[in-house]
Amino acid sequence: MVAGVLRLFDAVGLGEPFWYVGGVELVFCALSLLIAAGMYFFARRHFGELSGRVALLVGAFWYEFVGFGHKPMTEFVATALLTPLLALCVRAAPDRLRVVLAAALLAVLTAAVRVQHAPLALLVLGLLFLRTRKKVQLVVAAAAVLVAVGALDAITWNGGLFHSYLTNIRVNLALGDLRAGESPFHQFASWLLIASAGIAALRIVAALRDLRHYALLPVLITLPLLIHSAQSHKEYRFVFVVIPLWS
Repeated sequence: MVAGVLRLFDAVGLGEPFWYVGGVELVFCALSLLIAAGMYFFARRHFGELSGRVALLVGAFWYEFVGFGHKPMTEFVATALLTPLLALCVRAAPDRLRVVLAAALLAVLTAAVRVQHAPLALLVLGLLFLRTRKKVQLVVAAAAVLVAVGALDAITWNGGLFHSYLTNIRVNLALGDLRAGESPFHQFASWLLIASAGIAALRIVAALRDLRHYALLPVLITLPLLIHSAQSHKEYRFVFVVIPLWS
């Protein structure tokens, strides 16, 4: 995406940092708007119109979204893809072909942009699979996009299918042993509690009081927290995907 923006600016004679840095930031700011939109449609369909409006306001004005929205980093881009996927997952009747195709595309791209979010994307896609009558179309579409991502990766890096992903996993596994004990297991939970001034904890408690209606969000929050907390190296941006869920 960044390379495409740079080529576009270069083609019109604006290939200097003074011009293209702002252009790249604007593109990612526009992409980050999907987070607020996804929060609104997910909350509206899952909880009601009032919840949707509150979620939209939080998504538009929460300081971390504003501060990170323009940064071309995988965690933020993957979050912008996952929140619309959540909104599609909770549609009343997710049986339209375009909904199924869009969900398959968003799920695979979420995992492709940030491979650590693959279990989360698979979980959301699995929920849609259970609810839709177009199960075959969903599986075929997801498999086709996955193969396309693997082939593009192979062409880009002049290697085998998913070459860069497999290399990244091997490197992280090797570095994990070298960084053992670098930070405590609860580090991410502590950061999120501090960043939200404790409000996030109150929301989780409220959700646990009525799991029949609110079980989905605690599960979606717990999964990425457990995955990333198990890693030796921890950075706050790694769990950015949790913020719109927790907010």
